[in-house]
Amino acid sequence: MSPKELQEEKAFLQALGRRDIKAFIRLYKEYGEDILILTYSLLQDAHAAAKMVDQFFEKLWEDTDFESIDPPIYKYLSAEIRKMCEQ
Repeated sequence: MSPKELQEEKAFLQALGRRDIKAFIRLYKEYGEDILILTYSLLQDAHAAAKMVDQFFEKLWEDTDFESIDPPIYKYLSAEIRKMCEQ
């Protein structure tokens, strides 16, 4: 990750930390499909995967301290959804 990309992700995480709804919509648009594909590959059930991804993004919005996340964001998101799938 280049220094510029790192700086952009940190700024994005700060906006998420302020609960900026536009930043959260961007997060969902940028990563939602990839997280859904990952979740489906782990669960092998389309309905369960879609439901889990919805719950995952709700939990992110409600409980996550975004500013404590170390970029890259996708690494964090994929690790967290894997944890959810294991439960």
